[in-house]
Amino acid sequence: MKHSLSHLTGLFALYGLPRPWAIAKQLSRQFASLAELVHAPPDVLKLRGASEAQIRAIKDFRSLHLSVLASEALKTTQPLDVEKLKRHLAAEIGHCRIEHFHVVYLSQLKHVIESRTHWSGGYDSTPVYVREIVMTAIILGAAHIILAHNHPSGIAEPSKADRIMTDQICKAAHPLDIHVADHWVFAGQAVFSFAGHGLL
Repeated sequence: MKHSLSHLTGLFALYGLPRPWAIAKQLSRQFASLAELVHAPPDVLKLRGASEAQIRAIKDFRSLHLSVLASEALKTTQPLDVEKLKRHLAAEIGHCRIEHFHVVYLSQLKHVIESRTHWSGGYDSTPVYVREIVMTAIILGAAHIILAHNHPSGIAEPSKADRIMTDQICKAAHPLDIHVADHWVFAGQAVFSFAGHGLL
């Protein structure tokens, strides 16, 4: 974590916290990566020795980091950069402790129209969510959509429910000329692609 340690040290120094190097070194030993540390909830950070001031600095850094990634990934004046979008979503939802279902709506030329989290905390009523996604695509005039959600379990493999819901969305979208370009399952920085595995 040498490179991450320098980032943390600079962050704490910027916030005027005392002994930034020592603080960064202490916290770095508690997490496997900078991403894991930055996305850890406040109660976990506190449990692992972070003060309130350090937690505020870390959370502010996370917000800024996500904002920068979003601005790079979601530029609407050029075609979608898939890898930038993956990095953005991995940072936004990959490390979350609850499940978030996200949809990116694209134009015919694959420019981003909108990117939004539709719901959080899992799902068990497929028809309702399918209608919500397809109706949103119609309202926005989207020709393509990318589905994405995270697995708090840490395993980036689609469940049976994930496969069923993806199939339902594809079947509902196809007659309306809306193409489901991919469905990504995130777990930390790892990502599973439905399209990449021939599941679409």
